Amino acid sequence: QQQQQQQAARVVKYGDGQKHRQHAQGAVDESTVEVQEDPVLRGAERRRGGSNNHNHNDEEEEAATASPPTAEPADLSDEERERRRDQAAQINSTATYEGLEDHIRRTAHHHCADVIPGTTRACDGPPIPEEYADLHETTGCDIFTVPFNPASDTRCLETLRDVAGWKSLKPMTQTMDMRTVKFQVQFPDKRLKALIKVPQKLYKHEAHDEVAAFHADRVLDQNRVPPTVWTFVPLRMFREAMEKYGEGEKLVERYAKDSKVDTWMEWVEKDFITFNRDMHYIRAGANGEDEVGVSVQLFIAEVYSFLHSDLLIPWELHKDTWQKHLTPDNPWHPWDAIGWIRQVELGMFDWVVGNFDRSPNKNNFVVGACAGARDGHPDKCSYPRHPGPPSFVTLDNGLAFHYARYVCPDGEHQMKKNYYCVFEKRLLKELLKYDSGEVKFSERMSEVLPKDLRPHFPDFLFESADTRLRELLDRYHQCAAKHGKHRVIVA
Repeated sequence: QQQQQQQAARVVKYGDGQKHRQHAQGAVDESTVEVQEDPVLRGAERRRGGSNNHNHNDEEEEAATASPPTAEPADLSDEERERRRDQAAQINSTATYEGLEDHIRRTAHHHCADVIPGTTRACDGPPIPEEYADLHETTGCDIFTVPFNPASDTRCLETLRDVAGWKSLKPMTQTMDMRTVKFQVQFPDKRLKALIKVPQKLYKHEAHDEVAAFHADRVLDQNRVPPTVWTFVPLRMFREAMEKYGEGEKLVERYAKDSKVDTWMEWVEKDFITFNRDMHYIRAGANGEDEVGVSVQLFIAEVYSFLHSDLLIPWELHKDTWQKHLTPDNPWHPWDAIGWIRQVELGMFDWVVGNFDRSPNKNNFVVGACAGARDGHPDKCSYPRHPGPPSFVTLDNGLAFHYARYVCPDGEHQMKKNYYCVFEKRLLKELLKYDSGEVKFSERMSEVLPKDLRPHFPDFLFESADTRLRELLDRYHQCAAKHGKHRVIVA
């Protein structure tokens, strides 16, 4: 019966693949939502006043909260019946996040293609392709498991760092969304790929900050930034890639004008190679070759933009459609809880590292959760597929640390409107280790950052991160005092 109920809810939510997209725009028909069989979902819908309509008055909400639950199946055990009623009562008890933790685990079923009976996980994606089965064993790099396992970082970082073990480089084509110079590492094992970011005129510290953000992610036990290493690459390898592929590479006209160049080759020569010579970033390697320091990050299987995945949230450009839910007084819709909580977690991480270059539609990524597979078009999904429940990965951290002495999520927007008053439990627990001031985040970062990279991070940069962390914890304590811890902490 539970499986039938879950299937009915899934059909109601996804149907022909259009329902969820309509819901994300606030256009779900209330009568359709009311077909739900799950009393917890029904109770949450009653508490929210139907779909995404937040304009109901207090009397309507009070009456809805007092409404009896939906009729339960007659053959439920007393224990199961009591458990369901407790959950529904807990969800209905307040117009806040209180009681949503278990509900989120239950609704995780709705974000997966299939529910597998008898397993400990809610669902599984397709199996790891047979030809990839030994990739982790042979290279030390796991492109499928997110969050990442820090215990396996060391060997993968060695693989990424070993330039002598690379095959060649290939340019990453410039687009409006990818405006900086980037290269892809091609390994002898074609199943393995990595992304190179370089110091350049537009963002001279982008490569430095990618590596620092990786170490910050591990220090804070988030484990969502792919293995990222700092290493030195001979300029010869970049020139070989330019000669082989450069004539076929296109340059976005707007960025060509900004750099005052006509071709991709001129752009790379000017903004990357000449810039690094002028900044004295190029050094002589062991064999006398000129080489430059770069960041190298492991490519992960099946990555999608957050808003183009099954975990998307309602969002509109230049409107408070998502920031306004970062307060206990304006809770999100339960169906969207997983996506919202991820934004809270990301906001906290970015606040500490000083990254202002992220929002739901920018530098926000999911592994798995291919909407094409749900809609019956798995051919639209990237290959190889992610072999498990959808998860989140933290990419594009090149504007951390160096570019903002002080920043809160979404710039100063939320701070001015006093929005930010919700905190992700697991990350908050890590941040609270620095609450007393006896141990400092800056000290931990100085310990773990590669020695070759340390000269690019003067003390004030990490001390500024301490300041931001302190401000974030102060905000948490203020919110907890105002609303209660149970209302401002989500998991």
